Amino acid sequence: MFLLFTGGYVAVPMALAGRKIPQVLYVPDIEPGLAIKGLSRFADVIALTAADSNKFFGAKTKRVVTGYPVRSELKKMDRRTARQQMGLNDSLPVLLIVGGSKGARLINQAVSQVLSDLLQEYQVIHLTGELDWSEIKRPIGSPPR
Repeated sequence: MFLLFTGGYVAVPMALAGRKIPQVLYVPDIEPGLAIKGLSRFADVIALTAADSNKFFGAKTKRVVTGYPVRSELKKMDRRTARQQMGLNDSLPVLLIVGGSKGARLINQAVSQVLSDLLQEYQVIHLTGELDWSEIKRPIGSPPR
C-alpha cells in the first residue's frame, strides 16, 4: 500500500497523517506549485512528467520521469480513426489547446478572442476546466455572460 498525491492544499494534511505509509508524488506540471513543493518533503518517490521538473526538487528525493499516463486503448488508435471518432475533417489541420493549472484562465480568454480567426484555418480542440466552461461553450461572436 502507498499514498499517491498530485498536489493541492488538501493533500498536505493527508501526507502528514500518512507519514508512515510510503508516498508517491506525481507532478503533472513542469513547475510545481507550493503544495507539491511542500509534499515533496514527505514523498518516497516523485514521478515527473518531464525531466525539466528535476531542477525544482532537492537531490535527496528519488525522482523518476514517467511522462503522462495514457490509456493503452489510445496508443492503439491511429490518426484517421481518431479524426473519424471526433468528427474532424481530414483536409484541415487540428489545433489542440490545453491550459495547465497555472495561467489557464488567461489561455482560455486569449483563445476566446481569436477563435473565429483560428477556425478559418484549423479545427480547434480546446480543453478547459469548469471555471471557464460557461464562457468557452458560448457561440462564437455572442457577448460574454
